[in-house]
Amino acid sequence: MALVVVNVGEVSILEVLMNKHAVFDMVIRLFSNNHTPAETDTFADYTEATFVGYVSLTLTGTDWTITPGNPTQAVATQQVFTAGGPGLPETIFGYTIERGNPGHPLLWAERFTNGPYDMLQAGDAIKVTPKFTGE
Repeated sequence: MALVVVNVGEVSILEVLMNKHAVFDMVIRLFSNNHTPAETDTFADYTEATFVGYVSLTLTGTDWTITPGNPTQAVATQQVFTAGGPGLPETIFGYTIERGNPGHPLLWAERFTNGPYDMLQAGDAIKVTPKFTGE
């Protein structure tokens, strides 16, 4: 499944490109509902993971490496989500990226192409390397 930039995310990304806001961090979250991302999505379309040990992670500007070319890519450092114990199993279908905390715009979502992944026991981990490609 390809990454989908949702409509409100497109607006937010363009606002950044046009320097409408100060620089902000992004937040990556895992989602556990069987949903295929679409351009009209909002936060309400995703159920955030709840397994023990799960926390959303902040992506700062220093986490990203931007490489110009054909295509130009922005790649973040690998993010690791690790199960901590009770409250398992939980099936994870993909991740979302948002600007800042809840209530800020959802930027994009991606369903795992080789998933979903089952968090079955303490120590199970999902590793995500967020990437954004532009042409």
